[in-house]
Amino acid sequence: MAWAVAAILDRPPTNPDNARMQVVGYLRAVPGIEGGRTYAQGEAVREWARRSNAVVVATFQDDDGTVAGPGLRALMRALSDEIDAVVVADAAALAADAIGQEALRRILSEHGVGVVAADGALEGGDDLPLRQVVRDVLDRSEELTERLSAPAQTEGLVLEILPDAANG
Repeated sequence: MAWAVAAILDRPPTNPDNARMQVVGYLRAVPGIEGGRTYAQGEAVREWARRSNAVVVATFQDDDGTVAGPGLRALMRALSDEIDAVVVADAAALAADAIGQEALRRILSEHGVGVVAADGALEGGDDLPLRQVVRDVLDRSEELTERLSAPAQTEGLVLEILPDAANG
């Protein structure tokens, strides 16, 4: 079963000898809902892990409802090669909208970690037009950042020094 779940993440578990995925849970209070549903989110993450033959090695929580709160920052610092995925109860626990969700998925994937929603909300979302547009924007932004941060090529560059209009 762990191998089937790992296929969602496009990579095998880091510990193929015992074939149990090592995951961390992330819970985020949802603004406007009393209690923010964090208890229910935790139960959903643990149930997903049980069904998926995964081990929840840590759970991180943000109670203030903000994206990138102290819980998520602590989760990012705790990531290691042994962690296969971050499990959230649903997409809204990751971020309130598809833009934030895709940005966080990208950041986590750059750290070698997949994101799984216990309710399956993030599966098959690759075909949703909004998610595709967000990914395209993130790709272009990354490409432009890389190009702008590359060393300048000055060979063959022609510069013309114009006279100062104020002195001319």
